[in-house]
Amino acid sequence: MIPLCALSVYIYYAGFGMYFRLAPYARICSDANEFKREFGKVLEMETKEGAPMELRLKSGFGIVRARMLTGVDRRLKMLKSLSAAAPLLGLLGTVSGMMICIGASAEGGSESLVAEGISKALITTQTGLCIAIPAMVLALAVQSRVQNILTELMRLENSMLESEAKHGS
Repeated sequence: MIPLCALSVYIYYAGFGMYFRLAPYARICSDANEFKREFGKVLEMETKEGAPMELRLKSGFGIVRARMLTGVDRRLKMLKSLSAAAPLLGLLGTVSGMMICIGASAEGGSESLVAEGISKALITTQTGLCIAIPAMVLALAVQSRVQNILTELMRLENSMLESEAKHGS
């Protein structure tokens, strides 16, 4: 049970940390004025001033994407992997408990003690599932937030590039 508890704490700490870390970026991407203000800072500081505006815009959006989503894919894969491992860790606890029960039964333990041991052994599988199911929902929520941010960035990039093409020509 201790490994399951430790796994649970890590999964939810990492998952909620990612979800709330992405919240400001989702808010910035959904507010065009705030995005333009923040994006203007990136254009001024991070791109070459003599370069054509279209190139500066593309470069700026690449920088923004990198800043917003650095490491998120890697952490998201880890979160999904650990979520899938929780029921397996619970099953390992169940198998260990069952081995103890079978050993007690072979030594002449009463049926009620063996049944009680089996009941206790199955708790680890139930705990593993209770950890994994909400963790997978959390991983999907983080993935959805990432996809929404990427979609908004793509929409904003296309809008700015179209605007530049109309005004630049």
